[in-house]
Amino acid sequence: MEERPFATEREQKLFVLDVYFRTQAAIEAFFGHAGLHTWIERVASGMAATVIQTVPDILDRTRRLLGGLNMMLHVYPGSEATLTEIPGGVQLEVRRCGIYDYRDKARDRGVTLTLEKPCEFCVPLHKAEAAKLGVEISNQLRDHGCTYVALVPKETRNEN
Repeated sequence: MEERPFATEREQKLFVLDVYFRTQAAIEAFFGHAGLHTWIERVASGMAATVIQTVPDILDRTRRLLGGLNMMLHVYPGSEATLTEIPGGVQLEVRRCGIYDYRDKARDRGVTLTLEKPCEFCVPLHKAEAAKLGVEISNQLRDHGCTYVALVPKETRNEN
């Protein structure tokens, strides 16, 4: 008799995503709106410290900042995002944020959500991490999407 895996690769991916999502929702509920900045600062500090220790080049740090978000978005079904190199940095164009859809489905399954939109966590987190990395960042929100631009500070750019 052929042994079947406990779960398909897709089922495993969705399980891990669900555990991650529920954990994040619980953390947001624990801290609430008023205390969420504390959690954001801790996460941003830890992420930035790791990047600073492992990625010496400031432009590569800039790529890593938005590249990580791009990868995370593509874990969520329905996300449509493109990371593009631009002079002095990178741009992440999020045409559709799958986190929005995932949150709606989670809410329908009974998951309690503290934040109205995922942007309430995402934008402050990436701005805090960028500040700790010494990277300039901006964000323009749209309905279920956004555009991030991360740039190496002008004084550190090697523009020829």
